Amino acid sequence: MRRILPLLFFCTMLFAEEETVEPPKSFAREVLQPFGMPLVTAYHKIRENPFLNIARQEATGLEKLGDFFLSPSRYLFGGKNAALHEGKCETSPSFEYREYDGLKTTLSILALPVSEVLGCTFKGISFLFKSTRTNYEALSQSLQDTLVISQLEYYRKQGIAEFHCAEKAPCLGYVRPSVLPKVHQMEVGAFREVCQLLNAHKIIFWLDCGSCLGAYRYGGMIPWDFDIDISIFSADHENVKKILSKLDPERFQIQDWSSYKYPHTFLKLYLKETKTLIDIYHYTLDSKDRTLTYFYTYKDSAMPDSWKKGELIMTKPVPYDVVFPLKKTTFDGIETWAPHQIEEFLHYKYGANLTPTMIWDEKSQTYRKVKDHPYWKLVE
Repeated sequence: MRRILPLLFFCTMLFAEEETVEPPKSFAREVLQPFGMPLVTAYHKIRENPFLNIARQEATGLEKLGDFFLSPSRYLFGGKNAALHEGKCETSPSFEYREYDGLKTTLSILALPVSEVLGCTFKGISFLFKSTRTNYEALSQSLQDTLVISQLEYYRKQGIAEFHCAEKAPCLGYVRPSVLPKVHQMEVGAFREVCQLLNAHKIIFWLDCGSCLGAYRYGGMIPWDFDIDISIFSADHENVKKILSKLDPERFQIQDWSSYKYPHTFLKLYLKETKTLIDIYHYTLDSKDRTLTYFYTYKDSAMPDSWKKGELIMTKPVPYDVVFPLKKTTFDGIETWAPHQIEEFLHYKYGANLTPTMIWDEKSQTYRKVKDHPYWKLVE
């Protein structure tokens, strides 16, 4: 008996090792992102800086000369031209990013050390004149305008009759660890503030991608997810950008991640304390086919096709009635919005099987592998 007990114990442990599995980890997300985000933050500050990245169409003299020398910088940072009409600023891209982008980028980088110094010098001197300062004060005030222009009537004209309903989206009720990691708790707290602002301004938004899948499986975040995903319509890009700029700048930064070729197609909200992001995807409407489509802003970029493959799969048009009217759902204690046919919507994103690849065992405090899940056959 003494010999059998150790053998049984060994077999039990071996079985447990085979059954338990660690949740997936991402080196890029967990190591590179926290170190890289300060650089990304600096990039977006330059991109939104009127002095460096906006050229006034009415500029003359030294100001115009300064803008000329700052052209390489504006090319690299998606610069804009701006004009004031009746106190309202109208902007347009300074450049088209359609041909010879690689060559133009290389030339801009080579010219940057000299052109940036000359541009800042001439434009800086122009600010000694009161007229230049007055023009830029008016420009800055207009750019900081937080007026939200409702797009609801436009969406109705596109064929969406009803935006929300009182029904609640289903949840499969899978178990997670009883306590969320601190980072997830902070992300959920930030998401609560985002929901309050967007709802207050009647912005149409819904959970998407991993967050939608998490709400369907668990009623909250997937334990090994790293961010929160929501979606809006492209027509609300500027509205959402203005609204979320009202959040505490010590804690948040709204960032425009749209590609230069396709502006107004992607936003992210940077959470400074956690160095994580809330992704805000954009959809376009097709009133003729009564579908909405996720617009992948980097579809024509130089990124390897293998990087883009996963995103491009999600660009399949989705019928209106799969998404609208949006249903209520609970996301870690927050009442928010999910697609009307949430399961069907997720099939468009992730295929037929929406169940988790591993199940949390509260007693052993470990994840147990779902052996017959199709995922494991793909990775073996």
